[in-house]
Amino acid sequence: MAEIAAALAALINNSSDPDAAAFTAAANGADLYIVNRDGIAFVASPSFSQAAVGSASESLATPVSMNVTSSTVAASETWVLKLSAGSTVNRYSFTVKATGTTLQAVLDGLAATLNADSASPYTAAAGSASLLIFRSGSVGFEASLAVEAAGAAAIDPATARTATVTLTGKPVAGETWKLELAGRTYSLVAGPATSSLAAIAENLAGQVNDDGNAAAFTATGVAGATLTSASMFIVNRDGTTFAAQVSVEPATPQSAAAVATQAGVDLFGRPLAGEVWTVTLAGRDYAVVVDATTNTLDKIATALADAIRR
Repeated sequence: MAEIAAALAALINNSSDPDAAAFTAAANGADLYIVNRDGIAFVASPSFSQAAVGSASESLATPVSMNVTSSTVAASETWVLKLSAGSTVNRYSFTVKATGTTLQAVLDGLAATLNADSASPYTAAAGSASLLIFRSGSVGFEASLAVEAAGAAAIDPATARTATVTLTGKPVAGETWKLELAGRTYSLVAGPATSSLAAIAENLAGQVNDDGNAAAFTATGVAGATLTSASMFIVNRDGTTFAAQVSVEPATPQSAAAVATQAGVDLFGRPLAGEVWTVTLAGRDYAVVVDATTNTLDKIATALADAIRR
C-alpha cells in the first residue's frame, strides 16, 4: 500500500491537468495526504479496479476453461466470477475467510456458489487450478475472474494542518539555509549537491521526514520550482497549529563595531546635466549622473546614499 500511495502522490504532483494545478500530495507509508493550496474545500473519492485474473470466451460447442495456476490467495480478499451473455450479467463471489486457504478451495467455493443458483443457466466444475463453466443452450458467453483486495483506501476524517514555505533568492556556496519547524531546526550548507532552491527544499523536506521526533510531520518539495523560487508544503497529521520559517545565514559572517565610525560629506555647487558626481568610500567609487530627475544637491545625495547601500 505504501508503494501505491507514493505512486498516487507522484501522479498528482506531476499532473499536466490544469484542474489539478492547485493540488499537491505527499505519501507517508500507506497514507496519502492531498492539499489544495488555493484553500478551497474538496472531496477525494478513492477507488480501485482489479485486472482479471483470467478471462476466456467459448465457441457454441465448447465450455469456458479458466486456468489460474499462477494466482495466489490472501486472507479476506474476495474472488468474483463474472459471466456475461449479451446484456445479461451474472456475478458469483467467494470471500477468503482465513490465512492458508488454498487456490483449490477458492475454485471449489466459486463452483459451489454458482451451482447453488437454481435459476442460472450456468454450471461449474472445479479442476486442478482451473474452473470449467458450462451454459445450457446455444448462446455464447464470456467469463472473467477478478480479485477484490482485502484492504480499501480510506481518508482520514480529521483535518490535518498544512503550511507552504517558499524559498526565494539565489543560493551561494557556503550559505546555511535553516528551516525552523515547531521548535525544531533543520539546516544545510549550500554546495554542489544543493546549489538550487529545488534541491534545498527537497533536502530540508527529507530531514523533516527522517526526524523521529517529528513523526507527525510530512514534508515534500512542490513541483514547478524556478531558479529564484521554490516551495515545499508541510503537513501536521495531528491537526495542531504550527509555525514554519526559512532563514539564510551568509557564507561569510559579518560584524560591526559597537560604535561605528561616521563621516559626513557636504555637497556644494550647481549640478549640470550630464555631470558625474562621485563619492569614494574605502577604495570604492559610487557615482551618480545628473539628469532630469536627479538634478539637485539633495537628490544627488540621496542617490549616492542609495548606491552605497546597494
